[in-house]
Amino acid sequence: MSKKITIYTIAEKANVSISTVSRILNDTFRGKKEIKQKVQKVINSLDYKPSKDARRVAGKKIGSKMIGVMAPFFTHPFFVEVLKGVYKVIHNNEYSIVLYDVDSRERKKNVIKRIQEEDYVDGVLMINMHLNEYEYQGITEKMPLVLVASNQDNVDSVSVDNYKGIVMGMRYLHSLNHRNVAFINDKKKIYETRIREKAFRDEAVRFGIRFKISYCDVDRRSGYIAAKTLIENNPELTCLYYYSDLMAYGGLDYIKEKNIVDRISIIGFDGFAITLYMKLTTIIQPMEQIGERGAEILISKIANNDQERIVEVINPKLNKGNTCRKVNHEQ
Repeated sequence: MSKKITIYTIAEKANVSISTVSRILNDTFRGKKEIKQKVQKVINSLDYKPSKDARRVAGKKIGSKMIGVMAPFFTHPFFVEVLKGVYKVIHNNEYSIVLYDVDSRERKKNVIKRIQEEDYVDGVLMINMHLNEYEYQGITEKMPLVLVASNQDNVDSVSVDNYKGIVMGMRYLHSLNHRNVAFINDKKKIYETRIREKAFRDEAVRFGIRFKISYCDVDRRSGYIAAKTLIENNPELTCLYYYSDLMAYGGLDYIKEKNIVDRISIIGFDGFAITLYMKLTTIIQPMEQIGERGAEILISKIANNDQERIVEVINPKLNKGNTCRKVNHEQ
């Protein structure tokens, strides 16, 4: 009797993985056309007819209804808010989530390799992260990928308009007669930090605002230290514009401690629930909405095998709290 032809036979003769064969059989393959043609040629030559077993890859049924979510730090309030939106859409569509905590470059490399090898999830959401061409190709040859709260050339993404957000804040400060402003940026050199700093510089030059720029970690203590250093060395400053609300909390701590609340204004960028409760002036990026749209786009791409690039940029809003005051005369 001749040996039964299976999906494993096809994979061996075509010199590809069984997951590749299974995706081709299920019309969900997203890789190179040449590979698909090679596998199809083997399938035709062996007159192979797929059975139910062909819909399984190493024990995984194609269409696992699992979404991979990668983020650098899941307990950070920003990621919590984004995940609220992701969960809402994922669960409404009867999907489940696999969380991948990526807190270093090495960890990121290992997680991406794991996603590629296991071929377990149907798609990936990367929250506030970026990837190189090799990483992008490695994931998207097997499944769709959507960036959430970040933007990158040729990658599907949903993000806030970072430039517009900073511009809104600067124009508000100018209307309050602020002419000496410091921008405290995240020290990480990523897309968002570059765009926000560029917007700040552009608007400062446009309005003739004298400015300082400082860099630190995105946390409360770092925001406190930055405020202390800037104000002690630059007494002419009237406002501290922070990259993130978390940093701005530290700035508030310092000006309250030194009893200079009436002299120094504080503005942030995020719009966490506690930020609004504290009545901090800030730029609100709709984090939950960003998470929702990212998940919606990913599920649509999984269902329709859509190759067209989608880039959505959501508008921020200005929250006029009580931490920015009008300057009565220039300093």
